[in-house]
Amino acid sequence: MPIQILIGVCVILENVLTIVTLVKCRRVKNFLRLLLMNQSVTDAMIGIFFTYHSAVVYHHLYNTTECLIRYSVVAFTSGASLCTITMLSMERIVAVKLPYSHYKLNETPVMISTGVTTLVVPICVVSSAYSFADKNIPECNFLLLATSTSLFVFAFTSLPCIIFVIVSNVYMLNVARQQIKRIVPNFVGREKYLKEIKMNMKATLTSASVVVPFLILNTPQYLFFLTMAIRPDLRYSHSAITTLNILFSLLVLNSALNPIIYTWRVDGIRATFMRYICRKKPSFEP
Repeated sequence: MPIQILIGVCVILENVLTIVTLVKCRRVKNFLRLLLMNQSVTDAMIGIFFTYHSAVVYHHLYNTTECLIRYSVVAFTSGASLCTITMLSMERIVAVKLPYSHYKLNETPVMISTGVTTLVVPICVVSSAYSFADKNIPECNFLLLATSTSLFVFAFTSLPCIIFVIVSNVYMLNVARQQIKRIVPNFVGREKYLKEIKMNMKATLTSASVVVPFLILNTPQYLFFLTMAIRPDLRYSHSAITTLNILFSLLVLNSALNPIIYTWRVDGIRATFMRYICRKKPSFEP
């Protein structure tokens, strides 16, 4: 239990530092900064939940209302994270297909509507799913609390988003590669355009570096929900509970990796982190 709490605290601190860095960072476009801040907040909430859940399980505390709230929070954070990743993929599509309209994403109304969407959609999904929950359970176990209908709601609202994210990112990488292949052999006199294409490719790869770990570490959870909904008899097995714990550990791992990915891939975040958090002047000037 102390190790689990330590891991949870580390995840919280990582993402709090990332939020502080993003607030101070001005080299990252506002829309992207909003999405990364949303993701960092949900990752910090995952760390808080993991720490709290570890302490509660260790002390064998149980209350039906507390159990429902606890799992509602983790379902909300997971859903909000998926919404944010979906929005990030949509932002890249706009950047690739509508480059002259991309700047409109940084306008205040668009950012407000995006922020509200990433909050309201998961709240609606969680509310709908847990309206079918079984509240007469002997212990706080997600697989007992969530009925087959609840699991179907989680699976069928999440898997289409995951499919969209996969398809859109594969498509964007292919478009970016085709743009470079088309322009590089005839780049004479088009240095500025070539630079923009390469910057777009870099942004697409940065988006993919965030999306790919998310998909690898989060998709199994929703496939598991779908399996448990189709085969409810499996929900009471010890192996199902063990699998659920492993899948939740993958969520925590993803929350721990995200700040590292941001710092590695985004120059502005790395420079701001070095300047304000580490109190060290970066090797290049913004």
